[in-house]
Amino acid sequence: MIFTPTPFDPEQIVFGPSALKHLRDFLKGRNYAPEDIFILTDENTANFCLPELPDLVHDVPGEQLIKISAGEKSKSLKNAEKIYRLLMEREATRQSLLVNLGGGVITDLGGFVASTFKRGISFVHIPTSLMGQVDAAIGGKTAVNLDGIKNQLGTFSFPEQVLIYTGFLKTLPEEELLSGFAEVIKHALIANRGYLEYLLEQDLHNPGTDWETIVKRSVEIKSDIVLQDPYDFGVRRKLNFGHTFGHAFETCMQRKGRAVSHGQAVAAGMICESHLAYLKTMISFTDLGFILSSIQKFIQKIIIEADDFDVIFDLIRSDKKNERERINFSLPDRIGNVQINKGAAHVEILECLNFYKML
Repeated sequence: MIFTPTPFDPEQIVFGPSALKHLRDFLKGRNYAPEDIFILTDENTANFCLPELPDLVHDVPGEQLIKISAGEKSKSLKNAEKIYRLLMEREATRQSLLVNLGGGVITDLGGFVASTFKRGISFVHIPTSLMGQVDAAIGGKTAVNLDGIKNQLGTFSFPEQVLIYTGFLKTLPEEELLSGFAEVIKHALIANRGYLEYLLEQDLHNPGTDWETIVKRSVEIKSDIVLQDPYDFGVRRKLNFGHTFGHAFETCMQRKGRAVSHGQAVAAGMICESHLAYLKTMISFTDLGFILSSIQKFIQKIIIEADDFDVIFDLIRSDKKNERERINFSLPDRIGNVQINKGAAHVEILECLNFYKML
């Protein structure tokens, strides 16, 4: 088998209780031998999720299981190098397959490694977190962080398969579930007000929550956008709503030793960027209030101080979506749609940070 780049194909996303069983059929259909298959996990998914794949565990030699520490700090060049060296030591070839079993850190890092090792090997994502299932594993973006700044190095490379089993969500602590739910709210805010109203009816503490419906609807929204613009030249930038401020919040808090989840940072970013849209008269005060209440119902506010403002602004200026001196945002013009590439001045950004601080 020769590696070839895979275009984005929503048909390669498999949902439901049978998704994990689909892996065996996929491996047989592609004629992968056990020595061709490598598994990347973190400590948590190795303990709680890997046992759900007994055939894979039984067939793949133990030395081909690569385990890293859990957490955002693991999404680094240092860990990528560690994985490259392990693949070389274990004689991986261009015909090898990397199975990425974990949340967004694992799928981002594993996709980056697979897309660059020997100029690219095939990979499969099995996302185990809500963030991974509705966002990180969908759409072919891979990345590692550099000097603590989010996603500064990466590729566009699409997995052969994405296997989504919502049963894994039962293993998540509440903080991780809420982090992923921030991305779910984002999908509703950029695409469908009716979906947002459905989400507001949900009680995430209820064990009967229909995660299958929620995950599938969010994946459909993201997939539809990615299919129109797989390499992020235009409409795909709608998915950046909340992320320009959000990534800056996330990095700032990490540097201060008060790390917050990606979803909590994105939620803060969506509030700031909605306020920016209000300042630009793109949305009404009523819509701004509805967006705020929708986010605040589920996601806790981040405490920031005035002396954080300059740090956050400098991080926003380094965002990879910017063009020369222009800072780009994706801003709502109504609940259910956003406009891309909207610029903002320094004073407007500081006003949004002050608005968020005073909430």
